[in-house]
Amino acid sequence: MNINALVLYTNGKYAEIVIRRLEDYQKIVKGNIEWVPTVNDANVTCYVNEEGGCKGLPRNPWSPFLKGVGVILYSGVHVLGNIILLGKVTEGGDDTSIGRSIVE
Repeated sequence: MNINALVLYTNGKYAEIVIRRLEDYQKIVKGNIEWVPTVNDANVTCYVNEEGGCKGLPRNPWSPFLKGVGVILYSGVHVLGNIILLGKVTEGGDDTSIGRSIVE
């Protein structure tokens, strides 16, 4: 598997990377991954650390950006730790590469 992803770091920077296996996801978020819900027509999939609060991970300044691409965040909720953005999941449940329109 080679999936192009956009990583949004807690220091405000971002990077395009290639994810090849589950361990790549876990290394980026520094632990187990958790899927974050998106609106039905969103062209993204979002993963974060499932225990960001328990681990004391820092607030991610990219949280407001996520709402603009279809990630569902409830009022006052902030993502903790690094964020992985991918393309829309296939009907079979497979991750896909992030679209160029999101990256640009």
